[in-house]
Amino acid sequence: MKFLKLTDVQAKAEDYPCLKHVKGAKIRAFAPICQALCNLYKESRAEKHRLAMVTSLNNLYKMLDKPWTQWSEKVGMDWLQEINKMMSHYSYLAGKAMADGLTLYSLTQKHHVLLHLGEQARWLHPKTTWCYGSESFMAIAKQMGASCTRGTPANMVTYKVLQKFRLLFHLYMEGHICLTEKEEAEEEE
Repeated sequence: MKFLKLTDVQAKAEDYPCLKHVKGAKIRAFAPICQALCNLYKESRAEKHRLAMVTSLNNLYKMLDKPWTQWSEKVGMDWLQEINKMMSHYSYLAGKAMADGLTLYSLTQKHHVLLHLGEQARWLHPKTTWCYGSESFMAIAKQMGASCTRGTPANMVTYKVLQKFRLLFHLYMEGHICLTEKEEAEEEE
């Protein structure tokens, strides 16, 4: 992971930290640190909710380390219970921040997806069904599509995109290119 800079954290308390360059799998390593920090500051009701939320998140990450071959219905039910616990504390914090006019917590579509993962966890390990791994591919597909529009009549763009995609996918399936090369190169820096 790249070094964090002062510019990664917003100047005002009502702004979100900006960690767009850090992937979720890397931020996961901060969970125990965040839990330890929240444990130091647990005087107010909101601080207690924050500690409980981060503790639940840490527990979820630990459960995810279990291989999918050892995932059972009981582990899945425990995971769902932990998600519901985490989301209830997060919802309280989001509601309080909104009432106070702050933008410290947001409810996004990913929260909805997380709840569905929790429901499916009874039968399937969450890592077998989540789709965030394809986000890198979508960035490549977007660049590929954008490269086909300049100087091309609108009725021919689709054909051009499909031709490039066909070539890209052929090279990928043959093992000549890696769709995550950009991310891997950034991680090595």
